[in-house]
Amino acid sequence: MTNIYVYADSLNLKVHNTKLLECTLLMFINLHANFFLFFFLYFFFFLFLYKDVVLFFLFHFISFFFFFFLFPIFSQTFLFWSV
Repeated sequence: MTNIYVYADSLNLKVHNTKLLECTLLMFINLHANFFLFFFLYFFFFLFLYKDVVLFFLFHFISFFFFFFLFPIFSQTFLFWSV
């Protein structure tokens, strides 16, 4: 019997007829790519547009909520099954 691991993210859907380790590595790479992309966007957006302290804390709270609550839901980075 063959294990099929389905790895899903926001861009594509891949079916891997392979070991769980490879699927975990792909999930790890995708998670860090999403994190660094959002981190740099957040950093440059604040650096060039917002220099006021009040707006910084407001935008920081919105970014924290988006990254830790909404972003994993929409990107489905952690979604994979074993059939």
